[in-house]
Amino acid sequence: MSTFRRAQRGFALVIVLWVLAGLTVVAVAVASSVRTSSEGIKLLRDRVRAEAAFLGTSARVKVIAATAGTSRNAYHSPRGLLFADARALRAGEDEWVQVQDIRGLVQLQRINEARATRLLRGCGAGEIETPKLLDALQDYTDKDTVKRINGAEAFEYAATDLPPPRNAPLLSRDELWRVKGWRELKPLWASADCDALISVRGDGSFNRNTAPLAALLADGMDATAASSLMAAREDGFVDTKLNTVTPGDSSNPFNFAGGGSVGSILRVRHSAGWVEWTSEYELELTPTRNGGPWRVHEIRSTPRQPRVESPRRDLPPVNFWDPARDAELNNAASGLPFAN
Repeated sequence: MSTFRRAQRGFALVIVLWVLAGLTVVAVAVASSVRTSSEGIKLLRDRVRAEAAFLGTSARVKVIAATAGTSRNAYHSPRGLLFADARALRAGEDEWVQVQDIRGLVQLQRINEARATRLLRGCGAGEIETPKLLDALQDYTDKDTVKRINGAEAFEYAATDLPPPRNAPLLSRDELWRVKGWRELKPLWASADCDALISVRGDGSFNRNTAPLAALLADGMDATAASSLMAAREDGFVDTKLNTVTPGDSSNPFNFAGGGSVGSILRVRHSAGWVEWTSEYELELTPTRNGGPWRVHEIRSTPRQPRVESPRRDLPPVNFWDPARDAELNNAASGLPFAN
């Protein structure tokens, strides 16, 4: 009997151990599921918070840009300046926004060949490839089917896996990779962050007062002058007065009056410290066109770029009442006949 009882106890011990092992597995699985759910909820909460913040900031930017006056590198609201040279502007707690005037970028809708050539060379294109890329791009976007010397029309595209040219302006920056020859440049283009230097919209004007360093170099400035201009802009030496006079001579790179003024198309990028992505789009101000005071193009979610330092400027609020005007109304003499 004792041997039988020992066997029973051994069997019971095995069952208990198996049950404990099973419960351990279940507990680990439940803990892992809870942790995953908790992380998912946190990420969702962070995303909702970021989207709510970006929507509020986007509304502020749109209202200010649509109602403000312009200067050489900013929009003027009654409460402050909305700078359009891509500097970081504090929009809230650990949230910032960057506004880039499209006139400060290299525009591919109305191509300046000298500027576009220098840009392509800086983005990795060789001396021989550059004219081919420019001719192919212009053949892709023009209305005719006549091939340029180094370009490509539908016949040349038929021998590739690319769709034929649309013979219309580019709809987005991503459409560049449908142009013959451009796809091979894409790795070098991406490593030099050249996508941030171009736009497929614009009126053909170039504004040195809002251009990033690489765009200034593409415009023909030497590195020393371009760096000095960037420093002068950051230190506040660029005149931010409202445009009330005709710009002067533009041959001098430090003649800010001749450097241009902000236009009606902006690239806006919203970032927040609690999410690893940014919201980016191009804002076109259309106050005289049907469909509303603005249009939004090329909405993207891109990886967040780290800030070099805390923003030195704030995004102006829009809930403004001029104190001087308020005082004037309060101190005005009454027009009533029975006033004292």
